[in-house]
Amino acid sequence: MFSPIDRFLNSITMYRLVMLALLSLVLYSLVLAFTGVLHHGGMSYVYSFVVIMVVCYVSNSLFAKLFSAPINVESWTITALILYFLMFPSVTFGDAATAAFAALIAMASKYFITWNKRHIFNPVAIGAFAVGATAIFRGTMPVVEVFFDSGNVVWWVGTPYMLPAVFIIGMLIIRKIRKFGMCVAFI
Repeated sequence: MFSPIDRFLNSITMYRLVMLALLSLVLYSLVLAFTGVLHHGGMSYVYSFVVIMVVCYVSNSLFAKLFSAPINVESWTITALILYFLMFPSVTFGDAATAAFAALIAMASKYFITWNKRHIFNPVAIGAFAVGATAIFRGTMPVVEVFFDSGNVVWWVGTPYMLPAVFIIGMLIIRKIRKFGMCVAFI
């Protein structure tokens, strides 16, 4: 019964699986947004997606060139896609600037906060932390006040409407890594 699924899962890397899974969640979220199921208009999700993807691609390319490092497409794409689900949908210029800032910091952390050419912290967490840190200076620094809508880190993907797709994708990943016991123990 699982033979076709296992063949597919065994034919791709974990990075590729996670990237494809997150891309499918993005498409699903856009369908939900444009049909009015999610809280913001569909275009706000599109703006967020485009801003984050472009900033992650450009900054990762620049940092890779600066550090003479190979570009791992799946790595920067996964970081960008997780940021998409973590940042408030871009309703204002400040939202877009905040998302761009988080993306830039996340990509920079992959190259600057490393040990033996491996990043130490999760780049998405570093980007989110940087956004939260700007909230500390909100109102005391004009640049932060004008450009960033600090406090826009929110795990909006965690809605009941996204649950079916997240569940299916989660089961595929658990099947790929064969950690059913750990999953059951966690539940």
